[in-house]
This record gives sequence, structure tokens and C-alpha cells, in this order.
Amino acid sequence: MKYYIAFFVVFCGFGSISTQAQDLRLHVRNHEKEDLPFAYIYVNGSAVAITDSTGRATLSTEKIQEGDTIKAICVGTEPAQVVYTAKLRKQGEYRFSLKEHFTVLTAETVTVTAPANEKRLFQKYFRKVPFINYDAKLTADFSMHIQNTARNARISGKLEAGNRLSSPDPNPYFSSPYAFFNNQYQLTTANDTSQLNPIIHHQLHLGLDCIHSVIGYIAQGQLGPYNPRYRYLGEEHDEHVFRIVYPDIAPQSGGVSYQILVKLNRDTGHIRRIEFNIFNKGFQGEFQINADFVEYQNQKPRLNTVLIPSRVNYWANYTQSKQKVQFTLSNIQVVYHRWKQAKNDLL
Repeated sequence: MKYYIAFFVVFCGFGSISTQAQDLRLHVRNHEKEDLPFAYIYVNGSAVAITDSTGRATLSTEKIQEGDTIKAICVGTEPAQVVYTAKLRKQGEYRFSLKEHFTVLTAETVTVTAPANEKRLFQKYFRKVPFINYDAKLTADFSMHIQNTARNARISGKLEAGNRLSSPDPNPYFSSPYAFFNNQYQLTTANDTSQLNPIIHHQLHLGLDCIHSVIGYIAQGQLGPYNPRYRYLGEEHDEHVFRIVYPDIAPQSGGVSYQILVKLNRDTGHIRRIEFNIFNKGFQGEFQINADFVEYQNQKPRLNTVLIPSRVNYWANYTQSKQKVQFTLSNIQVVYHRWKQAKNDLL
């Protein structure tokens, strides 16, 4: 009997070790039980994996512990998460079900058995309108929330920004002098924000320049040597909705992926809205930006029709620095502006 008990304890011990070493298999699907390829997997807010073309990914249990939160994200769906428990560790697998915001179509409009068909459908519906591409001034109402270990600040006020094609005095808080709306911003707020200016200005520039870049990705249909994957999600009111994914654009840096949801006006083919997520293992955090667009034509002087943002929502969670930034731009106005030649004349 003692031998049996000892054997049972040793056997269970080995079984426990074997279970601990078992990888966790994940399968991400939507609520229609369709695979979600290239969905993002986060553990405690850090980017760890991207699902493959079948919506599957595997996490090494050496990198997760009981109590960790595992989240699946795919643009155009409701994120889902689960806490890694002893039970889940023993099961060795978990299936996420993400609710789509839009109705997934079948063969009514397109036979979706081949990605090339959906790419052709996007090209059929899409009509290019350039984003703002001349000297201009942007004004907007803005609100921002900054959370980190040192502060929990809420700022609101007015924003003025300059889009200057040849800027003699670029924004000191943003690395590239060629960034969209590249001059230093002028902020009007009720409170003193001087100590927060590096964060405020950098995040505002990052958000505005990002939506400018995304419009370019959509219009070009290519990012360097990388080609996107298209998924037609259906119609909402008078808009065609597509999910566009660049699954792996920087494999040498550990993994970078872009997810873009785009709404096209059914009659004109012009972009009405984008939702953009970035997966970046080097970034170690979550990032999302959403923007609505309207068409604008300056009359005096008469310039070409362009897209301008009418509302921007931005959210970033920096895991390593334990900082969260969220801002909204509303009541946006963009008009042609003729700059004076004085070097220090920003706006």
C-alpha cells in the first residue's frame, strides 16, 4: 500500500510538471464561428503573438503565469479576454469568440472563397481622394487624459496646428520634420500644461500623422514590399465596410502588424471612417486610433478636393512606462493658410 501511495504521488507530480510545460493553444473566431486570421494576442497589455491564417496561435507557458490576462483583439470586433488559471493551464487550449460590429456577408455580393476576390471588390468600390496636401491650418476642440505613476491629468481646450509643406521650424516634440501638421502646436487651456507639453504635443502629432499615413496605406494598396489582406464585412447604412490587414511588415524586429477597418461611401467610394490598430512587440503596449472624414474643397484659392478629419479618437497604453494616453479632437476645421516668411511665425 505504501508503494502504491508513493507511486501515485510521483505519478501525479510528473503529470503536474508535464501539464505546466504544455503550451497554450488559442483559436480566435468571430461570433459567426469564422476564423479571424492575424488577430492580436496580448498578455497583461503586452503584445505577444499574432494568429495565423486560420486564427490560431500558441503561447509558451514559460511566458505566462496564473493570474495573467490574455486578450484577443481584431479591428471591427469587440475584444475578448480570459484570465489564465490552473484549469486553463490543464486544458491547454482556449477559444476566443469576438463579436463582429458588422454583419459578415456570404455569397450575396462576393464569393469570399479567395482573398483575391475581396481585393478586387475593394478596388471596385474604392475611389481615392487625397488627404490634405497643401499648406493649411487646423483648429479643433481637444480633450486629453494622461495616466502614469506620477499623475492623473485631464486637459481640455483649443488646438491650432499647421500643415506646412516646407517648414523652417518643425515641431520640437516630434522627431520627423516631414510629419503631417509638422509645426509646434498652440494650445489654449484653462490650466498650466507646461510640464506636460512633451507628452501632449508628441501624442497629438503621433495621432494626426498616423491617420495621414493610414489613408496612404489604403490608397496605395501596398506598404513597401508588403501586400495587405482584405476582408469584406458587409454594408452598414450607406457604407461598404472592409477589414484590411498587413500581417507582418517588420519580421526582423520581432513582429509588427497593422489592422485597418475602413468604411466607404456606397455612392462615391470615398473614405468615411477608419479604425486602426498596431501590433508591435517592440512597442509593448496597445494602440488604437479612429477617425471620421469629410470631403473639403477650398474655394479661394480654389484647390483640389481633399479628405479632412472631422473627429479623431486616440488611445494608447504603454505597458513598459505604465502610461495611458487618450485624446479626442472634435469640431475640426481645416482651411488653406498662406504662411508668412518669418522663421518663428508658426501659425
